[in-house]
This record gives sequence, structure tokens and C-alpha cells, in this order.
Amino acid sequence: MAKQFTYMVKTPAKDLVRVIEEKLQGQMVLTGDEKSGKMEGKGFKGRYQIEELEKGTKVSLIIDQKPWMISWVLIQSKMDAMARTW
Repeated sequence: MAKQFTYMVKTPAKDLVRVIEEKLQGQMVLTGDEKSGKMEGKGFKGRYQIEELEKGTKVSLIIDQKPWMISWVLIQSKMDAMARTW
């Protein structure tokens, strides 16, 4: 069951993928560009979409696969904490 997380951040789309890659270095591999792509690692598979808006950058992360033992609540809290640094 996939779950989507959406965040509004101030980092421009052209820099956001680099920032996310730095935060996930050694944990997940991102393939794509500043508009969309895929991520995979440590039992997770997902997709991302980035949209530049007047009020900031909208980031949508869709987790398609996760380890069964990790709850969505834990993922939500980790994603929320990480997104604040974007």
C-alpha cells in the first residue's frame, strides 16, 4: 500500500534534489531530476515529484514499498523532521 507525503519548502527545485541526496547519502539512491524521479534503498522504494510554485517548492514523496516492521507513524515523523531541513 503506497502512502504519499507532501511538503512545501523554500529551497528552489533546482537545488532540492541535491539537498535530499545529501541527507539520504548512503541510505537511498535517487534517480531522476528536479521534477521527478525514483528512490530506493534499505527495503524502501518510492517516487518523488517536485513542483516550483510562487509560494515555494512543493515536494510529493510516494512510498510504494517499505519494510513490514516499520510503521507509517515512524516514517511520517522521520519524513517531517527531515523535510524541515530542506
